[in-house]
Amino acid sequence: MGVKVPFTDNQGVVERLLRDVYNWLVVLVAINIMWVLLSLTVILIPPATAGLFHVALQVTRGEGPTVTTFLVGMRRWFLHSYLWGLLLVAYVVVSLAALSFYSASTSLLADLLLVLAALVIGFVGAMQLYFWPYMMLQEKPGFLVAQRNAAFTLLGDPLAALVNVGVSVMLLALSLVLVIPFVILMPVVVAFWLTYTLIYWLKRRGLLPIES
Repeated sequence: MGVKVPFTDNQGVVERLLRDVYNWLVVLVAINIMWVLLSLTVILIPPATAGLFHVALQVTRGEGPTVTTFLVGMRRWFLHSYLWGLLLVAYVVVSLAALSFYSASTSLLADLLLVLAALVIGFVGAMQLYFWPYMMLQEKPGFLVAQRNAAFTLLGDPLAALVNVGVSVMLLALSLVLVIPFVILMPVVVAFWLTYTLIYWLKRRGLLPIES
């Protein structure tokens, strides 16, 4: 068990992440395996994912990660998570339909619309990676506000967002191919990474107090 250390903006995000993973490796592995097992039901993917981000946020506030914190997060964000899950289902269905429709045509206009659709799909997908940290940072959680803030963050600092999202996708993809890293650790690490990088970004711009 690691020492509780509050999140401050003068610590490198990567250094902080590696230290926290090292300090709390056993409990993070336990939480990640619980997430995987719950996700196998499919229906529990949304609340289980919310639980991961809840743990990450509590750690930035100086709390130690625990399985209890994960379960509390699932319960706290249960209804919101299913609204988010329905959005994801609609997003996937509309994305597949749009890509299928535009790729079936050979006209120049269809090709341009295909590229535009792919960019919009990628942008909306990237928004979802920032959704939970924003949702949980609000005093009065608002679904649309969290989505809006995620979009503004991507537009406000596209280079940083590209790096953070790219790292997250790369880690998840590589671990999924290797299987074992995905099962034992990587999803919770990515939740920590996205939460840490967003809080660091907000604090650097004076949008979040250092004490948070």
